[in-house]
Amino acid sequence: MKATTLTVVKPTTQTHDELIKKLTRAVSYRFKDDGSAAGVTLSWLPTGKFYGSIVRYKSPFGRNKEVAFKVTNADLSEVLKSLAAFVVSSPKVKNPLDELNDLLKGS
Repeated sequence: MKATTLTVVKPTTQTHDELIKKLTRAVSYRFKDDGSAAGVTLSWLPTGKFYGSIVRYKSPFGRNKEVAFKVTNADLSEVLKSLAAFVVSSPKVKNPLDELNDLLKGS
């Protein structure tokens, strides 16, 4: 799989806001077909750094939480960049129709 490099230019509140918006939309889109309610968690830590994660909930009301990826004790820009890189590089689930078509082409 091809590696993806993301660059956050000049970290500002505006860039962070835009990246958070795009990241949350990308997470929702990426995991839309698997039945989990995926989301992004960001927390400020007492160390002055941040924690961020991509979480998925397999049951209603926040039960059966699965942390798909996390970054701990990093600057906000680094947390957002790492989370975005994970989402972009996550393997995509192949459409069953495409899988069937590939099988038929191979026959």
